[in-house]
Amino acid sequence: MSTIAVVGLDRQIHLARAGGLKQLSMDVGADPLLRWGRPDVPRSAWSWPSFSPDQNKLACIELPAGEDLADPARIQVLHADGLRQQVLFESHGRVPIYCSWSPAGTHIAVLLQDEEELSLTLLSLDGSPPRELEAGGPLFFSWSDHEVLVHAGSGGPKRVVLHRLADEDILLDGSPGAFCVPVALGGYLWHVRRQDGLEHLVRTGPDGQTETLRSVQGLVALVPDGDSLLLGYAPDGSGSPYQKIYRIDLRSGLSSQLTDQPCLAFYALPTRGEIATVSIDPLRNCLAWHTIDSGGVTRERAAFWPSREFLWSLQFFEQFALSHPPVDPRGERLVFAGHRPGADPHRSPGQVFVLDLDSGGPARSLCSGSFACFPSV
Repeated sequence: MSTIAVVGLDRQIHLARAGGLKQLSMDVGADPLLRWGRPDVPRSAWSWPSFSPDQNKLACIELPAGEDLADPARIQVLHADGLRQQVLFESHGRVPIYCSWSPAGTHIAVLLQDEEELSLTLLSLDGSPPRELEAGGPLFFSWSDHEVLVHAGSGGPKRVVLHRLADEDILLDGSPGAFCVPVALGGYLWHVRRQDGLEHLVRTGPDGQTETLRSVQGLVALVPDGDSLLLGYAPDGSGSPYQKIYRIDLRSGLSSQLTDQPCLAFYALPTRGEIATVSIDPLRNCLAWHTIDSGGVTRERAAFWPSREFLWSLQFFEQFALSHPPVDPRGERLVFAGHRPGADPHRSPGQVFVLDLDSGGPARSLCSGSFACFPSV
């Protein structure tokens, strides 16, 4: 089984392996020797662990203990050996809510939030000063080698811009359409552009030329899928389910519809030629995992009530899928957090579940916890 990063009910970061759980996050409150004579020292709360590309480190958010807003929030890098951790960034007044590794593992991009807007800040593991790339909101982004592709509303007109770490930034032509995570894939930059009052999926090539592929409606999500790209859109906009999902060939740009069944989130299973979706089951008042093959055949895999953290990741699933995937790198397992349907969430602890797609059996409880994810590669 691939290593799984877990946020425990103790708000600490753990690694789950075949041999069991191993705590990684370290703070004064967790060490009985450091607590000697200070029994009331509160413990920090940790969240959103994300594996580095080599899987030897995790980027995590450490929030201050208690309600003292004067204490900083931190971006910490934890080493998987459990022996080292590095404070990469301290933030006073702005709360980090999301972070993502560069493909080379040399930088981390972090979203910070204050009362008015978001900001995207670039951190370097070599100790270079932080660099703010973008401010405004909404704000979605993805990595491409040593570049950050951003779709942002910056207090004025929306824009899609390619921030290059060692060169001048490139502003993509045209007026951006519905906010979504732009994706660099197959030598193209894939994003949504508004033309003549309508919104279209487009791709921009290395020569800067932009090609219109198809019209889209409402809220749009793009998810990399091996040699393809998954496209889904929710015609009724934010808060409504995705009604249709398409698979788009990276070379030709041609698309084929996979399903028209409503879902809250969808994920690629490239080694299986399938996708995994999370949808609402109104009869059982819960969520359900399904897999859908290339022929559109749907199979229910598990029903559950999500934890608060996992539900939050579902709301922005296309962003979290790039850095905190619930799908293992081989596409064989799913991991999620919450309760089984019918369980009393006030009396039973939240669980981390692992679902083996090959066995076809039920999801098994791995440990208690509020969030979990696999490495992205």
